This record gives sequence, structure tokens and C-alpha cells, in this order.
Amino acid sequence: MRSLVRYILTGRFQAITVVFGLAVLSYPFPFLLIFSGGALALITLQLGLKQGVSVLVICVLLIVASTFLVFGKISIGPLITWFSIVILALVYRNTRSLNLTLQALTMFGLVVTVLIAIMIPDMQMQWLNHLQNLFEAAAKNPSLQTMLENAKFDTEKAQQLMPIVAAVMTGGLVSLYLLILAVMLFLGRWWQGLQDNILAFRAEFTALRLGKVLAGLAILFLIGGLVLKYAILWQLAIVCLSMFSIQGIAIAHAMLGQLSSSMLGFVALYGLLLMAAPQMLMALSVLGLLDVWINFRVRFAKAKT
Repeated sequence: MRSLVRYILTGRFQAITVVFGLAVLSYPFPFLLIFSGGALALITLQLGLKQGVSVLVICVLLIVASTFLVFGKISIGPLITWFSIVILALVYRNTRSLNLTLQALTMFGLVVTVLIAIMIPDMQMQWLNHLQNLFEAAAKNPSLQTMLENAKFDTEKAQQLMPIVAAVMTGGLVSLYLLILAVMLFLGRWWQGLQDNILAFRAEFTALRLGKVLAGLAILFLIGGLVLKYAILWQLAIVCLSMFSIQGIAIAHAMLGQLSSSMLGFVALYGLLLMAAPQMLMALSVLGLLDVWINFRVRFAKAKT
């Protein structure tokens, strides 16, 4: 991994090769876009805005040209993500605070969610129509129908849940986008630590706290959603909770790191995240929210001593 980091930071050509190459490979393997964004975050964090923007612009031109030549149309798939991660890495570079950077990212997600609701008032209906079309297409496909029957999939219950899913879909997708950007930033910062101080990022991450203001907003959105039944409030709550799940993971890392069998704990934590992501993210979100007032890390350290 250190060899890759050194290669990326050797020069502009090497940086472009990695960022652009991984972006191209992300078309058949989407998860590789995270590594492409992580490399761009590393460049911005280590070398500054000028180098980050120059690599970004050249990679954008290469993506536009290559997708037009190959597919006959311009693809903007990685472009928005690249722009976002450069800005996020710049915020982190200037503030030197992971707390402030993730707070800014959360506020960005809340603003985007509100703007979508204002600009596309019937977004919920569009999501519902899209889900219904997907469901109808799946029902007409014999192989998919057989698969659903073998899995004992309750089609009637699924149709009843569609309006609820459509109501929160925008917030869910914005949350997913924020989490991907956060992972890219963490990856870039971890790679930077391999060059400077490998323990620095761990100390920053395990001390992560998003603050009482965002926690209060999350609780207000949740209560407002329960009482007023407005979809936008549920969407805003989901955005806040998704970011507090990161604080929950930071708490888990801080506690598990102090145990003698920490490796087993980390395997269990991320294994559960892979097998039961929605349930685990919700549990970690609640843990992160409660930590704002209880501070589990300090209590755990005191109990251990």
C-alpha cells in the first residue's frame, strides 16, 4: 500500500494514471470509484488545492473524451464525486479537524435534500412510479419470479411498503452519497498517514464527535417526522442519522482498540455491517447520538482503569 501511495505522489502523470485508471475500471466494478476518489483526496490533502484541481481537470477531460469515443456519449459518472471529494479534502486540509469536516458534509447533505424537494416537488411520486415499474418488470421475468418465490418473497407486503420507501428514497440516496464521500476522505487520510504518521488518523477518527447541534437537529427531524408525517423530515433525519453512524463506528473503534482481542471485535463489527447493514447502521446511529451526551469513550476508559 505504501508503494501505491508513493507512486501516486511521485508526479502528476502517476496521479492521473491512478485516478483515471481506477475510474475507468469502476464502470464494470463500481466499488473501485472509492479508491479513485481516495487517491484524489490524498493528492489534495498532501499536495494542496492546485495539484488536486489540476489532476481533477485532466481526469475530467480524459473521462469525457474516452466515454464519448467508446460509447458515443459523454458520461459524467465519476465527475460529481471527484468535484465533491476535492472540496471535502480541501475543507479538511484547511480546518485540520475531522469533526468540522464531517459537520460540513452533513450540512451539505441536508441542503441538497431540501433543494431536491423544492426543485422537484413530485419526487416522491416519481420514485413510486419507478419502483412500481421495476416490480412489474421483475414480475414478468420468469427467472426472477421463480427466485422471488423460492425466497418466499411477500409481493403484497412489498407493494404496501413501496409508498414508504418512495417517501424516504431521496434521503437514503443522499445519505449513501455522503457515506461514500466520507469513506473516500478516510481512505485518502489513511494513505497520507502511511507517509507521515500512521497513528495520527486513528487518533482523529476515534475521537470523532459531530456535536450537540447536529444531534439536536436529528432528534427534531425524527420527532417532526413522527408527528407531522412529512416525508422531507424523514429524509433529513436519515441524512443526520447516517452521519452519526460514522460516530458510532468511531466509538466502536475506540473501545475495541483497548481490548486484548481487538481483531476479533473488528471482524465481528464489519462482518455484521456486511450481513445486516440496515440494522447495524441504525444501531450505530443511535450509539453515536447517545454518545453526544453520555460520552461512552470516556466512561469506558474510566471503567477499564
